[in-house]
Amino acid sequence: MLHLLTNKVTIFLHPEYIAAVRHEGFFRKRIGKNEIIPVENSVDNTGYGRVVDALKMLLNKPEWQACNANIVLSGHFAKFRVARWNQVLSKEEQKAVILHQLEEIYGVDDKKFRVFMSDSGFGKCSLAFAIEDGFYNQLLELEKSKRFTLNSIVPYFVLITNYWRKSISKNAWIIVKDSAYIYLTNIKENSWEMVKVATVKEGWELEVERMLNREIVQLGRNDKGTSVYFHEDMQSNLNLDLFKNISPKIVMLRNVTHKENREKSKFVNYLL
Repeated sequence: MLHLLTNKVTIFLHPEYIAAVRHEGFFRKRIGKNEIIPVENSVDNTGYGRVVDALKMLLNKPEWQACNANIVLSGHFAKFRVARWNQVLSKEEQKAVILHQLEEIYGVDDKKFRVFMSDSGFGKCSLAFAIEDGFYNQLLELEKSKRFTLNSIVPYFVLITNYWRKSISKNAWIIVKDSAYIYLTNIKENSWEMVKVATVKEGWELEVERMLNREIVQLGRNDKGTSVYFHEDMQSNLNLDLFKNISPKIVMLRNVTHKENREKSKFVNYLL
């Protein structure tokens, strides 16, 4: 038990690299050792297969062996859906519905998914995410080899959103931007209402404005005045005037508690 408490590690998995950090301290927690390993290109392996190979390389090192690990996934590996509150269906039945929806969207021949779903409480919608079944199975096989203990899996977007939800309004629009994707979600009375994902490209600021306006119309309610919260890893020149016709309150979110300025390790600011 003591070993598990003193060997806690968070590992961020990205198609181009993996970043690992060790948590130290019992009461006053802090980030200790950290390491970044590039993912090697290979024509003989899947995208997630190359990432798992890099993870094996990390876990072969004595300083990372037998750790108790929380896995944070880049948005490249996760698909998102909102699960509507349903008092008739069980959680497993709801997962089956989401799985069917994902397979209809992304195809059943070449991709199978494993669905994970949060528990938001009575009467509230939940956020579900899915990763490819082959990816999840490879992580389980790696765990069985005793190289590490898989404590949890969470997408980066979910990590960030849950971090900020503790301190923002119970009704909010939340925009999360990383190096590859923009995530837009709406929270109503602390319940997940919707989530949309777009690729970061030139003119992404206007795309965010369009997404917001489109979703407000589709939700069919007057959201004027609902706060808009914007989080990004690296500072950009976002023009907040774009959102003034949507909300008078636009809040920039950024945590620099650990003063981690390297882009590949930004996630550590939201772990403790």
